[in-house]
Amino acid sequence: MKLYHIRNATNIEQIGSHPQLEFSNKRNGNYSIDADYSVSKIARGGVVESHIKFPVLETTKYGKLTDYMSYSGPGSGELNIFSNNIKFRVTNLQIDDFETHPIQVFHQNQSLQYQSVHFLHIRDIIDWSNSVFSIVPKEGYTFEGQHQIWNELSEIRFESKDSYLKWRRENRETDVTVIKKHLALNTVQWDVFRVSSLVFGVLCTDKFVDWIKNQGFTGFDFEAVQLDFREAFVADIVK
Repeated sequence: MKLYHIRNATNIEQIGSHPQLEFSNKRNGNYSIDADYSVSKIARGGVVESHIKFPVLETTKYGKLTDYMSYSGPGSGELNIFSNNIKFRVTNLQIDDFETHPIQVFHQNQSLQYQSVHFLHIRDIIDWSNSVFSIVPKEGYTFEGQHQIWNELSEIRFESKDSYLKWRRENRETDVTVIKKHLALNTVQWDVFRVSSLVFGVLCTDKFVDWIKNQGFTGFDFEAVQLDFREAFVADIVK
């Protein structure tokens, strides 16, 4: 089963501008982005605490309305903003545990109701024992165009995420680091879910991609999850 990152659309003709939404200073009164109630305080994973207040958003000067909206502002890392046309709970898709929160959006002075979808788990889907990493010098890369090409010293595998993190801690002050070379993934049971490193973000299956396209929902791009990074290394291991 192929996996994809769920991305905001970048086609300017469709979305008008990127991002489409911004924090509305005019409509949020004394909302403080540093306060305990701010959406910037939403914890990754777990329920959104009851004291969190969701701000009013508005479209940017050229932003258009779509079913999935891009936003840059306080709490943007935790706000996945969808129109209420998308009803995740009444599909035949397997959506990982989530909760929704109403978001008020203003577009050309018209008030609209959107929803922020918050996933309650951050899944580790890496098959660690079958994934391959490379030990490289921290400064051991050159550029080919805009791409970094690393000088590989040796390969390494890890039994678990804990052993990977332990290696990173133990080598924090050395002149080498470890980067992914080829990732293996465990079988997943969901069509939409959120993941931790080393993939990051909200992922979906081709079943979700087909559903979005068949329903005609707008504002989506889908990027296949990259698992093979071997092109980022020089052909010969540096001795």
